[in-house]
Amino acid sequence: MPKYLSGRVKRTPQNKLSDDRYQYLGLEQAEPNIGDPPTASGTPGIPAGVQYQMVSVLSNPGERYWKPVGGGLIPGAISVYDEGSLVGSVSSITQLNFVGNSIAANAIALGIAATITVSPPGNNGSVLYKDSGDFATSSNLIFNGTVGILTVGKGVEVGDTGLKVGVGGTFVTVSPSTGLVGINETNPTQELDVNGSVRIRETIYDYNNDAGSLNDILTKGSSGLEWTSNNAIRSGAGGTIYDVQYHNTAGLTDGAPNFVYRSDTSRVGIGSTQPSALLDVVGISKLRGGVFIDEPYVTGVSTFTGQIKADGGIVANTAMVSDLTEARVVFSGPSGELVDDADFSYNATSDTLDLTNVVISGQTEAKDLKATGISTLGNVKVDTNTVTTTSGALTLNASSGSIQSNAGIFVNVTTDSTSKDSGALTVDGGLGVEKNVNIGAKLSVVGVTTLASAGGITTTGGDLYVGNDLFIKGNFAIEEGNFQRLIVNPGVSTFKGDVEFFSDYVGAAKSAYWDESTNSLNLVSGTELNLGTSNELKVYHNGYTGDSYITESGSGNLYIQSSSNMQFENAGGTKAFATFNDNKSVDLYYNNSKKFSSAGTGATVYGQLDAEDAVLTSNLTVAGTSNLNGTVNLGDALTDNIIFGGKVNSTVLPNTDGNFDLGSDTLRWRTIYADTFDGITNLTLEGLVVTGIATFKDDVEFWGNTGVAKSAYWDKSDNNFKFVDNSKLIFGDGSDLEVSSDGLRGQIVSDNLNIRSKTSSKSYLLGSVGYGVSLYYDGNKKFETFDKGIGIPGSGSVGGGVSFHNSDNTYSTKIKALDSLAASYTLTLPPDDGSVGQLLKTDGNGNLDWMNQGAVNGAAGGDNTEVQYNDNGSFDGMDNFTYNKTTGDITISGASYNVTWDKSDNALEFQDDAKAIFGTGGDLEIYYTEGDGSNGGSVFKHTGDHDMRFQIPSGSHDVVFERSGDGANLAVYNADGAVELHWRGGSNPGKKFATTTSGIDITGGIQDKDGDLGTSGQILSSTGTELDWVDAADLSIVTIDVKQDNYCGVDDSALNPITITPTSVGVSTVIVDDSSNAYGRKYVGSNDPTSVAGGSHTVCDGDIWYDTTS
Repeated sequence: MPKYLSGRVKRTPQNKLSDDRYQYLGLEQAEPNIGDPPTASGTPGIPAGVQYQMVSVLSNPGERYWKPVGGGLIPGAISVYDEGSLVGSVSSITQLNFVGNSIAANAIALGIAATITVSPPGNNGSVLYKDSGDFATSSNLIFNGTVGILTVGKGVEVGDTGLKVGVGGTFVTVSPSTGLVGINETNPTQELDVNGSVRIRETIYDYNNDAGSLNDILTKGSSGLEWTSNNAIRSGAGGTIYDVQYHNTAGLTDGAPNFVYRSDTSRVGIGSTQPSALLDVVGISKLRGGVFIDEPYVTGVSTFTGQIKADGGIVANTAMVSDLTEARVVFSGPSGELVDDADFSYNATSDTLDLTNVVISGQTEAKDLKATGISTLGNVKVDTNTVTTTSGALTLNASSGSIQSNAGIFVNVTTDSTSKDSGALTVDGGLGVEKNVNIGAKLSVVGVTTLASAGGITTTGGDLYVGNDLFIKGNFAIEEGNFQRLIVNPGVSTFKGDVEFFSDYVGAAKSAYWDESTNSLNLVSGTELNLGTSNELKVYHNGYTGDSYITESGSGNLYIQSSSNMQFENAGGTKAFATFNDNKSVDLYYNNSKKFSSAGTGATVYGQLDAEDAVLTSNLTVAGTSNLNGTVNLGDALTDNIIFGGKVNSTVLPNTDGNFDLGSDTLRWRTIYADTFDGITNLTLEGLVVTGIATFKDDVEFWGNTGVAKSAYWDKSDNNFKFVDNSKLIFGDGSDLEVSSDGLRGQIVSDNLNIRSKTSSKSYLLGSVGYGVSLYYDGNKKFETFDKGIGIPGSGSVGGGVSFHNSDNTYSTKIKALDSLAASYTLTLPPDDGSVGQLLKTDGNGNLDWMNQGAVNGAAGGDNTEVQYNDNGSFDGMDNFTYNKTTGDITISGASYNVTWDKSDNALEFQDDAKAIFGTGGDLEIYYTEGDGSNGGSVFKHTGDHDMRFQIPSGSHDVVFERSGDGANLAVYNADGAVELHWRGGSNPGKKFATTTSGIDITGGIQDKDGDLGTSGQILSSTGTELDWVDAADLSIVTIDVKQDNYCGVDDSALNPITITPTSVGVSTVIVDDSSNAYGRKYVGSNDPTSVAGGSHTVCDGDIWYDTTS
C-alpha cells in the first residue's frame, strides 16, 4: 500500500473492509471523522433512498451493525401505536406531546430520561369523568374508598322522570352528622323528614309491627304510633268550647253554637252560652206530650197549648193571656179565671190607674191617685186644684217629720204680722232658707241677729239701719259705704274695690282715691303727699300750671337713691333726659341724643361745643393725643389741602355705605398697596396685573366684550365657577379644547380628546376626528366606534363581549365573540322582538330572523328509542341506552345483560346476572343469578382489600334480614349492638343465637361435627378443625404446673404442682398442696389482716401480707 508524505492513509473501499476490523484496528479501515452538522437542519441535499442507522448489541462487544431506519424521516425516531394501531408513520416520531390533566411529563435540561406521570386530577376520592374531551373532577362527586361510600353533592338522576336523588334540598338529603334523612328537606329534624305530600301504596306498620285492621285509626301511644280501633278514639270536638256536639251535614262532628254545656258550672244552656240555671232556655220553646216541672223558672215567651197545672203557684216576670185586652187591669173573675173590665184600666205612658167609680171603706194607701171630679176623703174635699176641709183645720203630717213640696208655695193671705205669732205665715220652730230672702216691708228681729253665719253674702234691698253699735266678727265687705267714723281695732283693713278719700270741705269732691282697675293710688291736682313730722317732704301736682313738684323744706338734704343705674325719662319712656350710671358716667341728653358724658379724665361733649372764647383763628397745635369725637370737618373746599405727615393708625370707614369715592375720574391714586381687598361690591379695573396669588372671597364676575352682562362668574354661595349660556372655557393655544353650554346641552369640543387617569396616565376615553371614539378599562380598549357602527375589542386570548346586568347588578348575561375567531362576519338583527317560544335563525349570510320551534328540522341520530348524544356536533343514538315513550321505561344494555328503570314499578330492575359494581377495582358486586340450581340466588360479592360494612345511623335503627312473604326475622342487628340469629324451619322456630353485653345467648343446643347435641355432662372439645362433644373425663386435667415467667427478671421452673382429681363425671377437685407456690392467701392493705381494722382474718402458714404503708 502506498504511503503519503503527509502520513495519511487512503480509506479502504467499503467492499474491501475486513470482517475483523473491529477487533484489529488498521488506520486504513478506520471510520473518518464525520464532523459537525453543517447547518441547523443537518446536511442539505441528502439523496433519496433507504436510510440506515448504526446499532450495537450488548452481547457482541465492539461490533456495530447497520439497521434500516424503517422509512422514518429522521434517524432515531420511534413509532407510536394506540391500542395496537399505528399512529402516524413508522419510526417518524421524534417528539411526544402529552395532553390532558391526568398525564404529565417532566425532564431536566440535557437529561437523558423523561418521567411520564399518569395520575388522576382532583383530590383523594374525586371521581373522574369526561369534560370537554379531558378528565375532570368535581367537589360534588366524591368516593370514600375506606367505607365504600359515593357522595353526590348535587344529585343522582336515572332517566328523565325516574328516580332522582339530590343533596341540596331538591330530592333526598342525608345529614352527615345525625344520619337523619330528608326528602325535599335540606335540614331534616327526624329520622325521616318529608317536606311535601307522601303517597303510601300499601299500609303502615306501627311500633308493634302491626299493620292494623280495617277502619282502625293510627294514634300516638306511649311508645310510638299504634293502630287503635276507631271505637276507642276520643276525637277532637267541633265548634267552640262548651258547644254540645252533633253530626253536621258534612258527616263531621261539630259544635252547636246555641246548645252548650258549661262544665265549670254543670249547667245547660239552650240559646244562651252563659246559663244561669241548671237548664237555661232563651227564646221560644215548644214542649209536646206534657211537661212536669217541679219549680219552673222561665224567662222569655212560653206558649202552652194545654192546661198548666201548678199546685205550688206560678212566679213569672211576665205572662200573656190571649183573651185579655191591652191596658186593662186584670182581676179574678168567676171560678178564679183572670178577667178585665173596660172601666178599670192602666195608662203605662202616664203611669196612672183609671177608674170610673171608686168606693173606699177604711184606710187606703196609694202612691199616685188621680180622680176626675170632686173627691171627698173624710173631712177633706178635693175639687180640681182646691183642697178644703168640711170642718176644722187641714193638717199635713209625715212619718219623717217633714213635708216636701217640689213646687213653690203661694200663701194668698194679706194678713200683716205684728208679732211672731201673727201674720199670713207663722212658724213655731226655726226657719231655714237655702236661697235669698226678700222682705217687702220691715224686718223686726228680737234678740241678736247673725247674718250669713254659715258663710255667703247677706244682701239688703234698701238701707240697713243699725240703732246702736254694729259688731262684725269676720270680714266686712261692702260695695260702697259712707263712714263718719270707721275704727278697725285690732287687725288689718282690706279694701278690695275702689276707695275714695274726701276733704273736710262740705260738698267737696274726692281728694284722693284707690283705683282697683289701674292698681294705683291717685291724688287729684292740688292734693299733696306730705312726708315727715312737719311735712318736710312734699309731692304734689299743680293743676293750674300743669307743673309737678317734689319739695324738701326741712334743714336736711334731698337724697334720691338707687342700687343700680338711675334714669330720668319722659312719661312714655321713649326719651332719656339724664342717666346716672352706677360707678360710671353721668350722661345728659338733648332730644334723646347724648350730648354730654362725664368720664374719669373729665368730660366728653358729643356734637358741637360752642364757647365764646374758644374760637381759634390760627393754627391749633396739640402736643398730646387729640380726640375729636363726633363730626369733624377738615377743609371746606376742594382747594383746601389736607396733608397726612404720619401714619393712619386705625380703620378708615365712610359714614354711609356706598356714597363716597376714593379718588375720581381725573384725580386718581397712583398705586394702592394692600394685602387684601375684602367686601368690594364692584371693582372696575382698566388693567389688572397680579404678580402673586389673587384671592377673591366673594362673587367674581367676568364680562364679555359687549359689556352689558357677565359671561362667567364665581358664585360664592354655590361654591362654583359658572359660565352663562354660550360662554366657553377654552384650553390650548389653538383653542384645542372648549367646554360650554348653549342652554339646551353641555358641550366638550375638541378634535382630539383624551380623558385619562391622573395617577396612571391610562385613558378612559379617546376621541379623534375621523377615527371615532374609544372607551377603555384599565388602559385596555373595550369599546370603539367606526364608520359602520361600534366595536367591542378582545383582550389577549379572550374575545370581546358585552354584559347586561340585572336590576341590582348581582348577575349578568354576556354576549362575546369567539376567542379563536379567524374571520370577521356581520349579524343583522331581526326587524321585531318575535313571539313567545320562537327561535332565532340565520339565512347563512348573517341575517337573523325569528322562526317557530315547529319549523326546526332537528333529525335524531341512531335507531328508534335510542337516547341521543352529541357526536362531534351532531345528534346520534346510543344503542345501549334506550327510552320507551309508551311505558316510560329506560333501558341500559350491556354486552349480555340489561338494566331497566321500570316506571310503572318505580324500580331500577337488573336482569339475571346483570351486576351493580361499586369501587374503582370492582370491589363490590350485587346481582342475581339462576346458576346451575345449587349456587343460584342473590349475590353480594365483596372482593376489595377492605372490610364490607353495613352502616346505619346512630339511634334506634336496626338492621333486619327478613324472609320474603311473611316477613319473619332471619337475622337482626340491633341498634344497641346485639346480633340475633333465628331459625325459621318447620319446628320450634325463633331466635337461636344472640350476643349480649356479657357474651352470647344460645337458645337450644350446639351440634358438633357429627350433628350431635351431646349428652348430660359432656363438654365441647376441638379436634383441631371441628367441634366434638366428649365426656368430661376424657379431658380431665390431672396436674397443673404453676410457673411464673420473668419473675424478678428470671424465668423459674415448675414448682410444686396443683393436683386435680376427678370426683365424678364433669366434676373435679383442685387440691393445692402446702408445698406449692400457689398455696396460701394474699392480703394487701395497711393493717394487719388478723386485726379488727384489717378484717379479723385467720391466717395460716403460706399466707402473705403486703403492707401498703411502707
